[in-house]
Amino acid sequence: MARLPASQQEILNLGHRLDQARAGLGIKVAALRRRLDVPARVGASLRRHPAAWFFGSLATGWLASRALHHRRKPAAPAPLVSRRRTAVAAAVGLAVSLAKPVLRRWLWRKIAGRF
Repeated sequence: MARLPASQQEILNLGHRLDQARAGLGIKVAALRRRLDVPARVGASLRRHPAAWFFGSLATGWLASRALHHRRKPAAPAPLVSRRRTAVAAAVGLAVSLAKPVLRRWLWRKIAGRF
C-alpha cells in the first residue's frame, strides 16, 4: 500500500479531528439544552417529589401571607346617636328624595316662562 504524502495525511488527520470535535460539541449542546429546558426539569421534579413541592408551596404561601399581611387598626367606636335622631334624618332624606322631581318640574316651568 502506498503511503500518502505528509500534507494529505495532515488534511485527513484534521478532518478526523474536526469530526470528533463536532461529535463532542453535539453532545455538549444536547446536554446544555437539557439543562436549560426549565419547564421539563420542573415537570420531572414535580413527578419525582410531589410531596416536597406541595408542602413547599404551602410554606411559601403561608410565609407570603405573613409578610404581606397588614395589621388593621382597631375600628373606631361608632358615635352614639339616638334612635330618634336617626329616624328624623331618615324622614328628612325621604322627604327630600320625594320632593326633588316636584321641585325640578316647578323650576323648569319658571325658567321656561321667562324665555
